Amino acid sequence: MPNVIRQRRWMPILIMLTSLLFGVLACGGSTDDESSNVREAPPAEEEAVVDDSQEEESTGTEGGETSAVSGSAELVVENLANDSICFLYVSPEESSEWGDDQLGDSTVIDPGDTWSAPDFPAGTYDLRAEMCEGDYLEESGVVLDGVYTWTIFIEGSTGDFMTIMDDYNSIQLEVPIGWGETNGEPWYDGSDVIGAQIIASPDLNGFLETWNVPGVMFSVSDDLASLAGYLQILDVVQDDLLTDCEYDGRYDYDDALYRGKYDLFKKCGGSGGPAYMVLSAVSKDDQFSYLILVETQMVSDDDWDIAQQILDTFQVVGELP
Repeated sequence: MPNVIRQRRWMPILIMLTSLLFGVLACGGSTDDESSNVREAPPAEEEAVVDDSQEEESTGTEGGETSAVSGSAELVVENLANDSICFLYVSPEESSEWGDDQLGDSTVIDPGDTWSAPDFPAGTYDLRAEMCEGDYLEESGVVLDGVYTWTIFIEGSTGDFMTIMDDYNSIQLEVPIGWGETNGEPWYDGSDVIGAQIIASPDLNGFLETWNVPGVMFSVSDDLASLAGYLQILDVVQDDLLTDCEYDGRYDYDDALYRGKYDLFKKCGGSGGPAYMVLSAVSKDDQFSYLILVETQMVSDDDWDIAQQILDTFQVVGELP
């Protein structure tokens, strides 16, 4: 999978939406186009992709030879999988062998635990973590210079789901227990609060800034509902994602509480990149009360099951901020 930096939507969505609506009206078009294909559930990707997330706290550049940096560095390994890490290998990039296990005979990194080597020689390395039940993850060309955190998770190994809510108890959904990083602050458009929002992932920075980490962003706004319909919001997000993703199509969505449509994207960040799904919906009871936006990033085949659980459980349950 490409380790590509992902650009989020920094332009306020209200400005983008206003520009879109003016453009549609100027061309004599309609904002109520309901044409789409129909699919009952998101399909699974053909190619399984297992990757790790990472957070680099140093100011060093990526790539290069081991001799490009000098001094010492701290390697931090955070285990967010539901299996312990039994073996950890750190090999110079130019080496053909993994070398000795860094954990030794008596150390394992249990789920939720963190291990660190504070005086690791700075340089460029290949990393390999072997789980006690047989899975493994590898990362190549990692520059250790300063503090480097390697977060380990394996898609599909997250076990049971948990219910999370935003800070105002307005909205809720279920995510895997392994998605331990959440943010329930209000939905901001620039400096303005326009609704409620929940963001969840094994690694929030990795989800928001790269295409390497699964996650979900569930947003609800009554302010946007007074300006446009769910199709216009979907068009705004689509224009943004087309810069990095290949468009698959737009499909109908319908459940007991909400109706709408979702756009499906694939190969985000390049060939082998993840799929990305954006659902825009309204309440069946009152379509003008609020607009719903659910964005889910699927990095591996197992993440499609997680995406389905998210679609089955997202709900507006209280007053929006």
